[in-house]
Amino acid sequence: MNLREAFPSLTHQDLCDALTEEFRDREGASGPVEEISEQSELAQAKAFQDLMAELGDKSWRFGKTPEFSHQFETRIDGVGVFDVHLKVVHGVIEDATIFSDALFPDVISAAMTSLCGVEYGRDGIGAALKGLGPQFTEEGPKKTLEAMTDWMISNVGD
Repeated sequence: MNLREAFPSLTHQDLCDALTEEFRDREGASGPVEEISEQSELAQAKAFQDLMAELGDKSWRFGKTPEFSHQFETRIDGVGVFDVHLKVVHGVIEDATIFSDALFPDVISAAMTSLCGVEYGRDGIGAALKGLGPQFTEEGPKKTLEAMTDWMISNVGD
C-alpha cells in the first residue's frame, strides 16, 4: 500500500525515525545513528557500492513485486468520467481497462492498448500516453488525452 494514503502527513524523516526506533527496540541497540555520506569509508567499499546499485535498480524494486491491481476513478469537468483498472505483474502493466463516458472512444481504446506491456509508474505510463499525442490532433480528442494522461500520472507511484 502507499503509506501516504493512510498517513497523509507522513514524512520521509518520520518513517526513518520509526524504523530506527523499531530496530533499536528489537535488537536492543543504543547509541547514535551513524550518517553515511558518499565520501565515507564504508560507502567507498565495493560491496557497499554493489549493494546500492542493486537496490537502486528498478528491476530489483519493481521486477520482483507480487502481482497487484490498481483501480482509480475520477470525473474531469468538461472531459468525462474515467474508471481505470490496471493489472500489474512484476512491475509491468499486463492489462489495462478504462471505462469512460468521454466523447472520444478512440482515445480510450488507444490508451488501453498503449498501456499494456508498459512499466508501471509515472514514467512508463506518461511515456505511453504522451506517445499517443500525434494520433490525436483535433481539439476534443487532444484535450481528452491530455487530461486523462495528467490525471493518471498523478495517481500512480514512481
